[in-house]
Amino acid sequence: MHDKLELTDEEWRRRLSPEAYAVLRGHGTERAGTGCFLGTHDPGTYVCAGCGNPLFRSGEKFESGTGWPSFTSPIGTDAVAVKVDRSHGMSREEVRCARCDGHLGHVFPDGPPPTGRRYCMNSVAMRHVPVREETSMSPHLTITSPAFLDGGAIPRAFTCEGADRSPALAFAGAPAGAKSLALIVDDPDAPDPDAPKMTWVHWVLYDMPPGTTGLPEDVARAALPQGTREGVNDWHRTGWGGPCPPIGRHRYFFKLFALDATLGDLGRATKAQVEAAMRGHVVAEATMMGTYLKAGP
Repeated sequence: MHDKLELTDEEWRRRLSPEAYAVLRGHGTERAGTGCFLGTHDPGTYVCAGCGNPLFRSGEKFESGTGWPSFTSPIGTDAVAVKVDRSHGMSREEVRCARCDGHLGHVFPDGPPPTGRRYCMNSVAMRHVPVREETSMSPHLTITSPAFLDGGAIPRAFTCEGADRSPALAFAGAPAGAKSLALIVDDPDAPDPDAPKMTWVHWVLYDMPPGTTGLPEDVARAALPQGTREGVNDWHRTGWGGPCPPIGRHRYFFKLFALDATLGDLGRATKAQVEAAMRGHVVAEATMMGTYLKAGP
């Protein structure tokens, strides 16, 4: 199991489909007999739909006749967490993803040997990774930069006080099944970090190939990975717009998303339009943050 994943409610709503959100974050239950994994026997691994954490192997799946996909045991002792659930006037054992704390279902003591356990899961809370893709399976998407550390100061060269070049970025860990990557860079501290009123958007890229390992410094449009599409920043232009805070030290969040689909041509799409198109397609997310304080007036 990888590092814990903690997101805001807004981030979860953007990341998940409404149905997945209702189960994983709202602790709901899909209607019996309706799940997409009911009666399926394809070899592979079932991972959390929220964060990609491996949960169950297909060999542990069995037909319980209950109307929900069932498993005899998780993939490992640290894959899931079991908690007491006293909702609806009952006492049950709730099963959650150990990485993102998403609700998966419940476990009951009426399963077949050798465990005698029945992990009764919601299909919408999981994704199936076929055997042929398991070798590349990783829920731990990362974004880093050789120019500055996460939480560190962004060098002047990448700002309006310097050459305003885009910093070099490195990507790793796109999960199996990802069809594209998207990058959004924004500043939630505008105009004044002591009295923020808006989030200023600095860069929007989408439909990057899932195998993209990063972007070079001062990347030009012609040098973007093949198929990459550009959205518009808050200067109403495409491309990078570097930090230029009017007052105080601002934070700049570099957010990388792995999607299970390509978005296609959205025209001169804003951050909001790209985020709307991504809704329900985000399978992994990574963030790094840099800061900047202008030296001059």
